[in-house]
Amino acid sequence: MMPIIESLCLLILLAVLSAQAMAQPAARRPVDYVNTLIGTAPFEDKQYLGNNPPPGEELYTGSVVPGAMAVDGLVRLSPDTDFDGIYHVRGPSYRYTDPSVRGFSHLHHEYNRNANILFMPIVGPLKIVPGTRDNPDEGYRSRKDARQEHGAAGYYTVFLSDYGIKVELTATRNAGFHRYTFPQSDQAHIIIDLASAATANPVTRAHVDIVDNQTIRGWQECGRFTVYFHAQFNKPFAAFGTWSGSTVTSGSNSATGLPIGAFVDFKTAANEVILAKVGISMSSLDAAKQNLAEIADWDFDRVHRQTSDGWNQLLSRIEVEGASEAERINFYTSLYRVLAAGTSLGWPNAGAVQCIIRREAVATRLASTRWGPSRGGFWGPAQASWIAGAYARGLRNFDLAAAFEAQRRSATVPEGGWDRLADYLRLGYITTDVSTTAGPIDDVPGRPDVVNRTLGYAYEDYCIAQLARHLGRERDYAYFMSRCGNYRLLFDPVTGFMRGRRPDGSWAAPFNPADPFAQSFYREGTAWHYLWLVPHDIEGLIRLLGGREAFIAKLDECFGTPYRPEKPMRDVTGMIGQYTHGNEHDRYVPYLYNYAGAPWKSQELVRRIMRVLHRPTPGGLCGMDDYGLLTGWYVLSALGFFPVEPASAIYVIGSPIFERATLHITEPDGRQYDFVIEARGVSDQNVYIQSATLNGQALEQPWFRHSDLIPDGRLVFEMGPQPNKQWAANPAAAPPSVTPVMP
Repeated sequence: MMPIIESLCLLILLAVLSAQAMAQPAARRPVDYVNTLIGTAPFEDKQYLGNNPPPGEELYTGSVVPGAMAVDGLVRLSPDTDFDGIYHVRGPSYRYTDPSVRGFSHLHHEYNRNANILFMPIVGPLKIVPGTRDNPDEGYRSRKDARQEHGAAGYYTVFLSDYGIKVELTATRNAGFHRYTFPQSDQAHIIIDLASAATANPVTRAHVDIVDNQTIRGWQECGRFTVYFHAQFNKPFAAFGTWSGSTVTSGSNSATGLPIGAFVDFKTAANEVILAKVGISMSSLDAAKQNLAEIADWDFDRVHRQTSDGWNQLLSRIEVEGASEAERINFYTSLYRVLAAGTSLGWPNAGAVQCIIRREAVATRLASTRWGPSRGGFWGPAQASWIAGAYARGLRNFDLAAAFEAQRRSATVPEGGWDRLADYLRLGYITTDVSTTAGPIDDVPGRPDVVNRTLGYAYEDYCIAQLARHLGRERDYAYFMSRCGNYRLLFDPVTGFMRGRRPDGSWAAPFNPADPFAQSFYREGTAWHYLWLVPHDIEGLIRLLGGREAFIAKLDECFGTPYRPEKPMRDVTGMIGQYTHGNEHDRYVPYLYNYAGAPWKSQELVRRIMRVLHRPTPGGLCGMDDYGLLTGWYVLSALGFFPVEPASAIYVIGSPIFERATLHITEPDGRQYDFVIEARGVSDQNVYIQSATLNGQALEQPWFRHSDLIPDGRLVFEMGPQPNKQWAANPAAAPPSVTPVMP
């Protein structure tokens, strides 16, 4: 009898446990924290805006794409609200605060370059022009219900209020999938407007064919490329036609020219679903049709799950425990943005994330790159820091000699080399003959940003020297190392800033270190922002500024002096004092206290920036993301470190926010291993490092090398509410610089 009773008890217990398990909500996966609407609205906290926006302008957003895309996808199927606004106000052709939507296109870029192949579902009379944001009723655009707008990794949805249509989007790598839930209507339409595209690369010619009553194909020819599409619908058309100019031709199955488009009509029941799947190619109509095979059936939810699972697999390479819900949303959304940017040879933080958790993809990119000349990067630094950093991080399956030769030639041959290279070779800096008061802020053409370009070239010299050292080319190493100190030629000891110099060597005047410039002298910034642009030789800069105490005082002044220039500069935002977090060139500066014996100040400041300038809301990014540069800063800082000088594969320590973060690392040869970062006692108050160990040994320096990320390795921090001002404060503990550290 007892065995029977025991069996019954066991069955009851199992049933209870099973019921409890079923009642528990499913554990959230990393992908479930991604909110693609973060960064699509302007950051509007006036405390951090500086004096933006300029008169008559709108504030910048994070300029990110909210729509659906797959890992490494060509297709970015996303809503378009408009293309206007100065520069990148609507870079991805979308702005969350715009009240209406003009359609859903298949390619998107952060800088006004795409928005190609636009589809738009409507009901009622046929309309072939989009209308305006101010008066959407003039055309086919529709007001949206922001309460029913959501974005996730691989999925986007919105409700079109004017038409009563629910729009859902997902995608594979080369195809988009639309699901439209219509109301009852005898006048339901889907239009394809082939005149619609972003202003930086407008359509010059287009073509469309209605192949049969469920298939449409065509192309858009733009200034930089041609986009081909092949679309299929799950329901036969009740009618169809095309338009050319203002002439609508029902029953027409072809049109060529500009502006043109096509429309298909349906009779729909209430809540009837119309599906459209669209293959996209940059090479041919046949390739677009072949790409459509990525969506094998009409199961939208299956494709959505497949795409979401693909993102989750990648996002799960960093698993975190602890921190708040908001911080996990910020973290995984930021990681998504970095990974969505692809393995571009960027500078510096997005590339560092990729080199840690997506090493096999970076290796493939490096191996397939054809190295050519460089004109210098947007700020001055170009590719050499990324190449040297990847090599130093153990990614070596590429032609280093060819990469070095391309960089060497760019840095030594003016014809086809760096901008203004002849000046730099002759004097060690780029000269200016422009007055600092000449003209409006955006008036200077070409590349007159002489200060940041000179500083960037000096850093690039250092990076090229590292490539030469890896190759054993000692003469080249010595030559480029001799050039990497050229930053000193722009340092003015009287004002304590890097300044522009005239051809005769005199300083450009008048001078105000808080004046912002769009192009001349300091690209999108001020003298405060570019004072620090010597990441390879922070110790040398410390000496120029008078030693460690003076350096700390200068940093304190930077972060503590209110930013109140007379002229607004749209890119200079996300301000803490003179520091601008909203633009690319300044984000390593909070970590510089580590070089001067005050790591606790970096810990405090980095935590503050993560808290106030990264928020899990549509207006949560304080500047343009620039394909993972802003969000990459957050990913690395949340883990507890940042690559101030990326070419040397060194990470400078900040203040981690997670109790535990596990990095699942995959090497190009397939080897897999874990590295764990622990922050014991971490909280919103416990932001200061009391002590640390690295791989079982006491860590008394505020930095470590990429090579320390070993299998089953562990970086452990003990956190507390008060700073330990002795931890890693010894001068000898400072991160490496070209100039030896003084005792």
